[in-house]
Amino acid sequence: MKKEIKINSQAEAVASQVSDILSKNNNRNIDYNLVYQCTKEVVDDKNILDEVYNSAISILENKYGVLFDVDKKIEI
Repeated sequence: MKKEIKINSQAEAVASQVSDILSKNNNRNIDYNLVYQCTKEVVDDKNILDEVYNSAISILENKYGVLFDVDKKIEI
C-alpha cells in the first residue's frame, strides 16, 4: 500500500510539472520523452520509475486532457 501511495504521489508531481510546462508554451500536445525526462527528475527510487511514468501518462490524459503526439513513421 505504501508503494502505491508513493507512486501516485510522484506521478501527480510529474503530471503537474509537465502540465506547467505545457501551460507556459500554450500547448496541449507533447511527446512521451518529455514525460519520461520529468519522471527521471522526480523519482528517487529507480525500481518504480516505469510505474510512475505510466501513472503520470494516465493522469495527464485523464485529468489534464493532454494529447500525445504519435510517431508518424508508425502505421496503424
